[in-house]
Amino acid sequence: METDGKILWRLDEIDERVKAAVGGKALSLGLMTRAGLPVPDGFCVGVAAYNEAVARPDVTAKLATGGDALRGVALPAAVDAAVCGALAKFSSETLFAVRSSGTLEDLADASFAGQYESYLGVRAEDVPAAIVKCWASASSERVRAYLASQPGTAGKRPEMAVVVQRLVAARAAGVAFTVHPQTGDENRILVEACAGLGDALVSGQVNPDRFVLDRETGRVVERTVAGGKADVVVTDAELARLSVIARRVQAYFGSPQDIEWAVDDAGIHLVQSRAITRISFAPDFGEWTTADFREGGVSARVVTPFLWSLYERVFQGTLPAYMDGLRLVPPDLKGKEAAWSGVFFGRPYWNVGYAKRCLARAPDFNERSFDEDMAIEVAYEGDGVTTPVTLWGVVKAIPTIIAFERGFKTQLARDVAYAGTFAERIAARFAFGDLAKKSDAELFAAYRDLILDVHWETEGNYFMTIYNTSNAKLEFKKSHRALEANDVDASYVDLIGGLDALAPLAPLEEMWEIADGVVAADAALAAEVAAMTGEALAREVEEEKRNHRTTELERSEEKKKAVKKEEGVTGSDAGAGAGARAALYRAIDAYREKFWYHSRAELDITAPRWCEDLAFVCEMLVTCLRHHDRAKSPKALHAKRVLAFERANEAAGKWFSARPWRFLAGRTFRKRLARMRTYAKWREEMRDYSTRVYGYLRLWSLEVARRLVRACKLAAVDDVWHLRCEEVLALVEGKLALTEAAQKIAKSKEYQASYGAFEPPNEIGNRYALKERAAVEVAASGAVLTGIGGSAGIYTGRARVIRHVEAATELARGDILVTRFTDPGWTPLLNQASAVVTEVGGLLSHAAVIAREYGIPAVLAIAGAMERIPDGARVTVDGTRGTVTLHG
Repeated sequence: METDGKILWRLDEIDERVKAAVGGKALSLGLMTRAGLPVPDGFCVGVAAYNEAVARPDVTAKLATGGDALRGVALPAAVDAAVCGALAKFSSETLFAVRSSGTLEDLADASFAGQYESYLGVRAEDVPAAIVKCWASASSERVRAYLASQPGTAGKRPEMAVVVQRLVAARAAGVAFTVHPQTGDENRILVEACAGLGDALVSGQVNPDRFVLDRETGRVVERTVAGGKADVVVTDAELARLSVIARRVQAYFGSPQDIEWAVDDAGIHLVQSRAITRISFAPDFGEWTTADFREGGVSARVVTPFLWSLYERVFQGTLPAYMDGLRLVPPDLKGKEAAWSGVFFGRPYWNVGYAKRCLARAPDFNERSFDEDMAIEVAYEGDGVTTPVTLWGVVKAIPTIIAFERGFKTQLARDVAYAGTFAERIAARFAFGDLAKKSDAELFAAYRDLILDVHWETEGNYFMTIYNTSNAKLEFKKSHRALEANDVDASYVDLIGGLDALAPLAPLEEMWEIADGVVAADAALAAEVAAMTGEALAREVEEEKRNHRTTELERSEEKKKAVKKEEGVTGSDAGAGAGARAALYRAIDAYREKFWYHSRAELDITAPRWCEDLAFVCEMLVTCLRHHDRAKSPKALHAKRVLAFERANEAAGKWFSARPWRFLAGRTFRKRLARMRTYAKWREEMRDYSTRVYGYLRLWSLEVARRLVRACKLAAVDDVWHLRCEEVLALVEGKLALTEAAQKIAKSKEYQASYGAFEPPNEIGNRYALKERAAVEVAASGAVLTGIGGSAGIYTGRARVIRHVEAATELARGDILVTRFTDPGWTPLLNQASAVVTEVGGLLSHAAVIAREYGIPAVLAIAGAMERIPDGARVTVDGTRGTVTLHG
């Protein structure tokens, strides 16, 4: 769309592409107009007109001295002609609202509310003068002071567009907040209303009537009438209609909205909508976090009802059971009514307030240590809640200590038993190759078992393993304090590195071997493939498979069995002399078949698995070939980590052995170290099984959905994700009415849209005020950003800011990956990075574990890293100190 020099815009012409030309308020009104929402007719005088006016030498000189340079200036002739032409389309009796629309207005972290000028009830002949007054407000003293106070706007010069609209002859007007801004309740809409135009309310000159509405029904649940008067300014029917419109507005913008509205005899009209920039929480809201839900991207996007129903059932069943098994649950938290998990603002959270209350019942609890270990924001001074170690406290904790030790052994035995029977009990039964051939009865019966039994068993073991891993890590850190205090060369990071046979590393190792085999066998082929796109290579692989269905792959029963046993194809198979190309294609296909359950977003059940996404698998291989370096083979890098661990372990052992009086402490240290390493490995192992089961759930759910569509019980296959898993089972069994299912699906889709563009913080609750992810200042040269050192080492290089895994293939050898979090599906791509920086994560997060095994520095939990570190900047990552330094 051509924007340069355009003076005037109809509201229905305005979209995101022209934001810089029309300002924040006009963009909001234009988008709502295009969405069919009730917005009064009007137009926008664009920024180009303002810039033409301020370009006059006399005006420029006054602006440079901070003077009010524009007040009283006439509109440039071309601008005046365009405005008069637009006004001529309205009735001569029409009155107008003339309002400023600044280019820095209505930002996520700076609304500029009340900073610029607005003029209401303006006659057509007075509109040009009102436009000039709006322009003048851009350089007012109060705007300059506001700019200086806001992050991301200090030192910037606002440009000004102006919106001119038909004035609503309002009987009443007000604001509506689509999430209650004072309690944090997303199921409540807060409405404030006053008689007449809304300018008095917005400027704080009147006390409004206040209404709290149920979001779903629009029913008034709280009513406060200003001044005790008998009459209210809006009816319940109008409020119900307003709630419907407010929900539509939030669903359109994808985040909670602060809406200005007016009502006349024709109905409700919208005169502005902007993102709510701050939400507080009621004292009884509690404390909630997304920690651990960040892994796999579960909290990275709006969670679907299907996925959340699976998570909720397991989390609600395992965390309180784990705490109860340790004899730590207070009486008032026992029972099903205690909410240990929930979905807020579209994201899954768990109740960290409850967890802390439980853990604080044990001696030596330190809230700060817990929060830092879990990468939870610290919102208090000092150590927070602590539980001192006393003789009586230890005596009372003896049952907990016994249960604690027993729990480690019990869960480890369960994991080993689960892994030993997985192939026979689960993999064989839920293989998906012949799903379409199963009868409805056979398919639905197995599907029910998959949801109710297999998922519960797998995730129950996985979650219990996570809890034990966290506690094993906390216990080990207590023993490690003595080494830190005495400067023993045995870093915590080295002691938890070098883990053998980590499941997430297997895809990388085999991908590297395939690439290495091609390079060794046919350098020309390797160069050719490296120049291809993933999509092009995928097409060739599929064509090769179609052309050879009755040849080698079909004839070789041994090979077929090997694939089924998940032995895979390595580089030696890819380099078969003259048949290198065909062998490579077979190796890729076998790789996909072996690691079919992985995904770009491992724990998002709506994301395709690699068996459905061959292009991504091929893109990984292309990337490996482009940056192939035999000196950085996964096995060689792992050997370095093993050596680092052995050196650190030896140093720790020598220190304890040299001090006979620390014999018991040394024995405890060795026991805790072995346990922590064992659980760290098993956490990754159980994560891999969990990922496989989610793969089965996805593919079986899609087949079930296809049959429900054929039976006219679902309108579309993907609608299955908008029902809870128990609702899908009920629909299959005829226990859920089709109309009710359709209503639930529609409600889910609206909810998904309502938070699709919103990024809530990782922690919410009465200690925190929710602020949408705000723009932060880009760090200056020389700035040092501090996080958590997750993998030792120092590296200086080019930062590459990667927001989505699809862009991770752009990493070049030697780049530093800067991202929000990493998903196990990224693992084969991380081998290209020479260092990693993430916004979230802890010492046992995926990014930290994989970085250690790759032998590259990693710094985690740097808030706003993707905005503070410019893409392409030269930075130094110190994974030992946990710092990132920017260079000029």
